[in-house]
Amino acid sequence: MKLSGLANANFERMELKSGVGEYHIDFGGEVSQSATVEISCALSSVSIIIPENMSARILATERYFAELKSKGWVQDGDYLVSPAFSVDKPTFHITLKGALGEFKVLTTRS
Repeated sequence: MKLSGLANANFERMELKSGVGEYHIDFGGEVSQSATVEISCALSSVSIIIPENMSARILATERYFAELKSKGWVQDGDYLVSPAFSVDKPTFHITLKGALGEFKVLTTRS
């Protein structure tokens, strides 16, 4: 499944629950407000694409044999924060939950 341009949807809350599969979730688009996102997957490969200028924070403490890969993100306590993270602009607060799979966090040019 591929979802793209999700920031354009201007949502406050998004929840994705799924089973076996491959998922590409692209949060590109125009960010106008902060949002809360919860992604729960099992036996899945999940790619989360965040534009380089987006403020985002990821909490992934509920992973059971699910690997989390990221490049260029900063560990801040239990959170991974995007290179553009700022409390002064709209932020995507993302919670990842999963078992037996992998989460890949990718940053793209805007």
